[in-house]
Amino acid sequence: MVLPSVEVPENILSSVTKTCASLEVNGYRPDIVAVKVAKALAALDGRRVVTYEDTLEGLFLALAHRTRSGGLKPPPSKEEITKMYTESVPQGISTIETMKRKRRSHRFFLCRPRSGNVPKRTTP
Repeated sequence: MVLPSVEVPENILSSVTKTCASLEVNGYRPDIVAVKVAKALAALDGRRVVTYEDTLEGLFLALAHRTRSGGLKPPPSKEEITKMYTESVPQGISTIETMKRKRRSHRFFLCRPRSGNVPKRTTP
């Protein structure tokens, strides 16, 4: 099963909470629901890491019907959600491709070679 192994990067969690706060959405569940939807979307695509695109779609679904400011404002539009989410995303990271490139460059130094692939040293 893929869903339990799907990871949500810390910067995505931060972006979701900032988006919900800046939109003045009522309650705490909208951000939890948005992240759960994003995880499900990543799992459906067979990925183990949530992308910004997954999260934006999760925010659309979780916030489309939510009131704001204690019921004084109507639910946010897709344009409002997109604008606030885009502003909350850290500079320099816009898509999963950027994250993958960064992760690959670090992974090279963190992973140990598999025991079967390690060439044996020969002594002179």
